[in-house]
Amino acid sequence: MFTLIVLGEGLVASANAVIDALAHTDHLGSLLTLAACGLVITVGMWWIYFSREQHDHIHSLPTALLFGYGHYLVFAAAGALPAGIEVAVLADAGHVELSSSAVAATVAVPVAVFVLSIWALAIRPSATRRANVVVVVLTVAVLASVAVPAVSLPVTALLVAAVVVTLELPSATPHEHGSDASQARGSRLSA
Repeated sequence: MFTLIVLGEGLVASANAVIDALAHTDHLGSLLTLAACGLVITVGMWWIYFSREQHDHIHSLPTALLFGYGHYLVFAAAGALPAGIEVAVLADAGHVELSSSAVAATVAVPVAVFVLSIWALAIRPSATRRANVVVVVLTVAVLASVAVPAVSLPVTALLVAAVVVTLELPSATPHEHGSDASQARGSRLSA
């Protein structure tokens, strides 16, 4: 539930970008792009978080503690994303004295930490080797996008969408014929 609330703040930050764009039409295009990218990233993070059953990986006290305390990284990253979007909005308006790479990092780093954290906690054990490699490579590419700050936000949005697609491909989960996991996944996708 806390993840939903924190990711909801990302939607608020994206909405603020639209509101700011309407108030300052000289930055309309860039702020609408920022809002759209913020929306894609936030929804993608939500999808990634809920793409796998998470309770299946908690078998003992040590795994429960790792899973629970590992969520500190998930929550911190999810909470930092809306702040990063707000920094990007302020930077677009010229109200921030940060380098463009630093502004790009305020979004890219929380996204990468979030994806890697939830991958390590819940996705890795239930995904195929190929899917695991692709998720990690795409996440590293999110971090690398900071090197080209002018396109970092749209590239981050595209890479998050690519992670979602990777996780939702039928080849991303080992085939478990007749298992509860494959039936639950099928019913979730058909709903």
